[in-house]
Amino acid sequence: MRTQEFDAAPEIVQAEVMLFGIVKYSLWQFLRVMRPAAKLTGKNLKNAPGFIQIKSWMPKPLTVISISFWHSAEALQAYASGEEHRAIQSWARAGNVKAASFRVFDAQSHGYTLGEWLSQPAQERSEASV
Repeated sequence: MRTQEFDAAPEIVQAEVMLFGIVKYSLWQFLRVMRPAAKLTGKNLKNAPGFIQIKSWMPKPLTVISISFWHSAEALQAYASGEEHRAIQSWARAGNVKAASFRVFDAQSHGYTLGEWLSQPAQERSEASV
């Protein structure tokens, strides 16, 4: 069912913004960044207003891909403007990463729901279609 109501869907589906990032390190850079990055993505990120969830993985050695989900662009911007996040970005720009790329994606206001995540009960849908 095409909808603009995702209230019954999991919180991650309700995200309005997704940040996709990929960073490539040398071995030395990777070992140096692990501690500050763990702190940044640990308690600080998880307690950030508007943060929903982050998924990270290493498709190749020394290459980290992360996707984070946010309730709004304002929430993401507020976190990115924070002192600790700016410090690690400055560290990265000072030549401490081999390569990095980030993209921000906005969710469309409409989409589809199926099964128990339908925005309205089945009885209401069938009555509305009559």
